[in-house]
Amino acid sequence: MKNSNPKKSLREKVYECLRNRILSGFYKPGEIILETSLAEELNVSRTPVREALSMLCHDNLLDALPKNGYMIKIITHVDILEMYFVRILLEGAAAELAATKITKEQINKLESLVKYPDYECIWEYNKRFHTIVAEASGNGKLIQLIDHLLDEGRRIVMIDPYMHLLQDVAVEDHIQLIDALKNRDGKTARKIMETHLTNARDRIHKSVI
Repeated sequence: MKNSNPKKSLREKVYECLRNRILSGFYKPGEIILETSLAEELNVSRTPVREALSMLCHDNLLDALPKNGYMIKIITHVDILEMYFVRILLEGAAAELAATKITKEQINKLESLVKYPDYECIWEYNKRFHTIVAEASGNGKLIQLIDHLLDEGRRIVMIDPYMHLLQDVAVEDHIQLIDALKNRDGKTARKIMETHLTNARDRIHKSVI
């Protein structure tokens, strides 16, 4: 396992590695992973792996199966509805605030993220776009909460049946949002963000019903 930050404990490195695999969809919902196999694959002892797996259970990303390893948490329709309920509230508020505070530099960054160079960049670009809108709100707690939700919701977004068409689906919404932010129109910015996320919620929710 690569050592990206030597100051982090082995447990933290294993935790981040496994968490990223879960959130990115490398491990599919319902898949079983084993402590012994992971320790061998990552070339570490079982102790940091066991501790990392326990942390992931606490994060509600894994279910411990006595004597049978760990199962990647199944994504339910309740998970989707709850996640988007909170995202719609917080990101709608962030967009409205951002309209009064966003800088020219932030607008330029948003415009550079509207179109994705390839499929592999979709999540990265989309997350960065939403993060910049949150940052432009100037509310530290709001920024922190949205950043957490974006990370936690990544595995939900990855089951979007139209993920491969996200560029076409999202580009128009993002362009409209940028226009509202340029015009300092907070109410319109909020409405566009809320509609954008509501449509995403409905697409993904239908895929698991």
